[in-house]
Amino acid sequence: ASRMESFESFTKRFPDGKILVPREAGLRRYGENPYLGYDSLDKPFLYDGKMPESIKPMTYVVLVRRADQAPYIVTLEHLRNQKTIVAGNLKLQWREGLSSALDTAKIGEGREIGNVVVTETNSEVDLAHDLTFAFVAHAFFPDAPIVSAQEREDQAKITETETPPPEVDAKKSPEPQEPSEDSSTEELPKETTIDETEATAKQPNKGTEASDKANTVSPPKSSVPVPSPRKPNKKP
Repeated sequence: ASRMESFESFTKRFPDGKILVPREAGLRRYGENPYLGYDSLDKPFLYDGKMPESIKPMTYVVLVRRADQAPYIVTLEHLRNQKTIVAGNLKLQWREGLSSALDTAKIGEGREIGNVVVTETNSEVDLAHDLTFAFVAHAFFPDAPIVSAQEREDQAKITETETPPPEVDAKKSPEPQEPSEDSSTEELPKETTIDETEATAKQPNKGTEASDKANTVSPPKSSVPVPSPRKPNKKP
């Protein structure tokens, strides 16, 4: 498959473009849908294969096949919300103006699903892609992830859970902060040293001095009079 767009959009881009039609005019009635309401079903009929687990099987997806790597698959809803998605060297764009071909009996009255354009990031040349359903993409590429708004939201929640904010230990004392350069506190030069023993010897210890005074006991004063020494009597 390649670009899916409305006939109006095609004629605007290529006024002289040619359209391939059957030789018999009545072979196919253009503009009519033989599969009325098919893309509104909960699950596809006439298919009993394995269904995708993380997305509804009838969800519209854009599938871009790449020869050198896994295919890129994204939901149409996500592309419509983003308008433009760049994935590696792929550029996907969405714009309104295309009705679903599998909704109402008359295609022109179907619900809007929009035009999809897929190119390379450095080129405007169209790249082949499929506008299909999730169950189809899963059937052919069961290991390929399908990018969606929900998938991106779940991944963000997983990332947030895996990297919790650091816990603060309330019991842990805060680390001392180094003084800033403009601090007014002056430090002694590294060359200046103080001999603590010498400083202690030079400075009197007030506490020791007070203790010595307190421990000094004066002899008690005697209440008995002490006789004065007698002078010797002079002989006549």
